[in-house]
Parts: sequence; C-alpha cells; structure tokens
Amino acid sequence: MKRYLFLLIIFSVLAASSCTNSSAASPTPDIAEEPQAEEYEYVEPEPEPESYEGEYEEEYEQEYEEEVIIIREFPHLFIEVDENPFYERNVWQDGTLSLINIDDENALSLVPARIRGRGNSTWWMGEDKRPLRIRFPEPRTMMGSAHAATDWILLANHFDQSLLRNYSALHFARHSNRAMHYVPMVYFVHVYINGEYFGLYNLTDERDVNEGRMRLTADENPEISDYFLQLDFRQYQSGVENEDFVEVNEHLYQIRYPNRLTPDHVDYVKNYLYSVSNALREQDDEVFSLINLASWVDFYIVQELFKNKDIYQASVFMHISGQGEDRRLYMGPVWDFDLSAGNMASQYMGTGPEGLYVAVINYWFKNLIEMPIFYYAVVNRWNELSREERIPQQTVEHIAYLVEAYLEEFERNFVRHPIPDTFMEFNPPEIYEIGDNFMGHAEHLINWLEARIAYMNRYFRIPR
Repeated sequence: MKRYLFLLIIFSVLAASSCTNSSAASPTPDIAEEPQAEEYEYVEPEPEPESYEGEYEEEYEQEYEEEVIIIREFPHLFIEVDENPFYERNVWQDGTLSLINIDDENALSLVPARIRGRGNSTWWMGEDKRPLRIRFPEPRTMMGSAHAATDWILLANHFDQSLLRNYSALHFARHSNRAMHYVPMVYFVHVYINGEYFGLYNLTDERDVNEGRMRLTADENPEISDYFLQLDFRQYQSGVENEDFVEVNEHLYQIRYPNRLTPDHVDYVKNYLYSVSNALREQDDEVFSLINLASWVDFYIVQELFKNKDIYQASVFMHISGQGEDRRLYMGPVWDFDLSAGNMASQYMGTGPEGLYVAVINYWFKNLIEMPIFYYAVVNRWNELSREERIPQQTVEHIAYLVEAYLEEFERNFVRHPIPDTFMEFNPPEIYEIGDNFMGHAEHLINWLEARIAYMNRYFRIPR
C-alpha cells in the first residue's frame, strides 16, 4: 500500500505524463476519418449534490489533498425483528432500524421498517450472510441521500472476498455517468440482527421507479408509456411469458414497470426490443434512432472496465422512454459487480485484465463495437474519462485509500466470516489461491484495475 501513498505525493507531477498514447489494433476496418453521426439527444441526469458520496467520501477528499491517513469507522445498522430474516427469503417481517456512528442528521433510532431476504445466487449460497431488502412505511432518505424512497438494499458481497467490487464499480459509474438516469448510491455499513454482528454490507438504492432513481411515467397508451426492463435468464422460474416477461432472440426480458400491464403493453415492448435487436444483428445504423447512444456508451464503459460476468444473462437494466422522435431505449442503471474485475471463472474470456469481454459475450455490444458510430463514441468518451479527467485512475486511488484507512473495519467482517479454504463456485483459481487474506484480495483488485485501465487506454486509443 505504501506505493499508493507515494503516488499521492507525486500526483501532480505524473498527471500530465500519464496520458501518453500506445498502440493496439482497432476492432473496425481502417477508416481515414471518424464518421459523422447525427446528434442523438438524451435525458440529462439530475445533478447530484457535492456531498452525495457520503460522510467518509468527504473525509477522503480532504485527507487525500493533505496526504494524511486517518483511521475511520463505518456506520452501524441495527435490525430488530422477531426472527432472523435469513431463514425465509420472501417473507416480510415487521421490525425496526437504528443507524449509529454517523452524523446526528442521518442517524436512525428504532425507525419502523419491514425486512425480507433478496438476491439469487448470493441468497442460496450465503447461508450466514445473505442480502436483504428494507422497506419503510413512508419514503425517507438514507445516509444523506439526495432523494427519499421506501425501499433500500443491503448487499452481502458473498462471492467477493475484497468486499470492494460493487462499491468500486458504482463509485466509478457515479463519477463517469452522463446519460443513464441514475447510478445507485453505495455505502459500507456494519449490520447487526437482533444484537448479533453479521458482517460488513453495502447499503444501496433499490432499482425502482422513484424520484431520484428511475423517472418514468406509465400510460394506458402503450406507445406513450415508459417501461423499465431487465435482461434476466431466470424469468421462467418466477414469471409468466408475455405477462411478466418477453422472449426476444432467445433472451428473456422482465417488464418491471408499469406494474399494470395490458397485452398491448407487452406486445409493444416485445416489438420494440425486436426492432433494436434485429437492427443490431444487421449492424444497421437505423438502430441509433431507436437507442440513446450516450447512455449505451456510459453503460458499456463501466461493464467493460470491470469485465462484468453477468452482462450476457442477468442484471442488465434498461428503459424505454421519451415521446415521438425522441423515444429511445436507454441503458442503466448498472448493477451487480461482485463477479467482475478478475473475480469470475469465465470459460469464455479468462479472468485477466487483457481482452474485451462485454463486446464479445453480449451480442448487442458485440455488434455495436463493430459499428463506427458506437466505436468512436466509446473511444472519445473513454479518452475524456481516462486521459483528461482521470476518473478510472482516481477510482483506484480511492479504493487504495479506503483499504488503508478502514483496514480494521474490513477485517472485522472476516472475523465473523472467515474466507473459506475450499473452492467457491464462480471464483477462479487465482482468487482461491490468495486464501484467508483480505489485504491480498484488495491488492489483487487494485492491481487488476490498474492493468485493465492500461489495456483500455491502448485499445481505445484515439486514431491518429
């Protein structure tokens, strides 16, 4: 970790010199000039307050400038319920929440709430540390959020022994986003259930239609109504085809909103997705009149930077909104990164930081990356983020800071949940070989992200 502190000291000297270009093969044929695309309008996301990243984020900003590491503590969330919610996934329980070790304005004391389990793989394999959903009777803010909502999520990060991948991806997405309607906020909290400590969790937004989250409106007219969708291969297990979800080119899309759907609404969604999918398969530029280009670029960059395993099958969120000629399919919010950044046993592309993944495994992006309009939009945006704004590099620096300043807080989780000494499904051998060593897992993630950024700098270089 000392080398990261050293980097902080010489930050200003290296900032300019880190932006050199290096060579890599372009995925598109040699093109003399960047093609000229029409202006694709998108919905500007609502500005977030400067303090939105949270209390310890503000401390990070100040201490980073002063080159000082101050040991901090994460907030503590106490859940009181009749029975441990880990026993039944789909059963709501009445209880109370208390949030301490935080400023008085955001503290909670025995606030009524309902609690239940959630998640898929992390629920069934977590056993003693499982993800949870919180529901308040009335909308309320959490951790100083700019918006109030009834539903909030606790992520267990069961498959990620660094506990940092979901946080890192959402942190990067919040700072790089231009056109996705929102990026979930994310904080670390220690969770207690009926007085017993159960580990370090991420407190984050639910993916729903709410002020400050998805800003959508339902309408009886299918051609006017907005729609919130999710690519999810599990839909046959829990839904009814052509009522809860549709199948398009062998992929299943859940219709999460509107809540009340008519057959005409379902048909509209299915036909719209077919139009997008078929245009992409044919690499027809007509697709850019159906999708919001900027949101697809923002979404793709986050997913590709982290090589997110689930991108081809689940946790891919999108929405149809806008009227008339402005109607588009938007991507986002981004979600579910515990199996990413070298922490996925993929039979397709390996676990290392080299090579494209999203643009190989997801057929939408596989075709898009071969289309000059999308490719050059990615190139331009990545170079803005990496070479001008240094958002990827600052994300890594921020993670390095958190690990050092909150080391004892992270390690406390593993006193309660020792890293298993047997191979866990989904984790690759190199993760297993690190063993029961939180710092080793954190440094593996940091080193992987540094190498991944370098690779993407080479691959998405600006053509000369």
